[in-house]
Amino acid sequence: MYFSKFKSLWVALGLFALVGCKDIADDLNPSATDQRDQTQVNAQGETEQSGTNLNLTLYDTSGNAVQLSDLVAQHPATVFYFTMWCPICASHQDHLSNHTKAMYPTAGYYLIDYVSGSSAATARELVESGFASSGLTALADVNQAAVGEFNGTMGITLVFDQAGVLHLNEDFKDGTRTEAALANILN
Repeated sequence: MYFSKFKSLWVALGLFALVGCKDIADDLNPSATDQRDQTQVNAQGETEQSGTNLNLTLYDTSGNAVQLSDLVAQHPATVFYFTMWCPICASHQDHLSNHTKAMYPTAGYYLIDYVSGSSAATARELVESGFASSGLTALADVNQAAVGEFNGTMGITLVFDQAGVLHLNEDFKDGTRTEAALANILN
C-alpha cells in the first residue's frame, strides 16, 4: 500500500538515480573485447599482456628485497597468487601446491601476501596457515606495489613466461585457466 501510494515518486527517484550513473550504457551493453591496455593475442588465441611492470620490490619472509622481474627470469613460467590467508585462499593454495605444482614442477610458485604488512607477519601467516612446507614461496607486498600494478586482491592469479609476458591475470576459480596458461608456456 505504501509503495502504490507513492509509486510515481519511487519511479522518478529510480530514474533519477540511473541518470546519475556515468556511462551506464557501457554496463547495459558490454563488449566481448578485452579492454586492458597493451594486449596481443598469441597463436593459441590467448590474450597476453606485455609491458607490465615487473620491476617491483616485494620482501621474502626473511626481510630481503626481491624484484619480481628476477623471480620471473629464474623460471620458464611463474605463478603469483595474491593471498590474504583466508579459507578460500587456503583451498586455492592447496590446489596450486598439490595439483598444479605436481603437473608443472619447473614453474616458480609465489604467494603475494598483500594484507599482513611485513615480512615477519607474512612468515608467521605462512607457518600458521600450514603452507611453510608447501613449496610455495611467500612474499610480502609491504607497500602494495603489486596490488596497485596488477589490481591484485584475494585470489588474483598471474602467470608469466620467462620473457615477462603476462599470460593470465584473473581470479583463481578451479585452476583450469592457470594450468592451461602453464601448458601453453611449458609445452
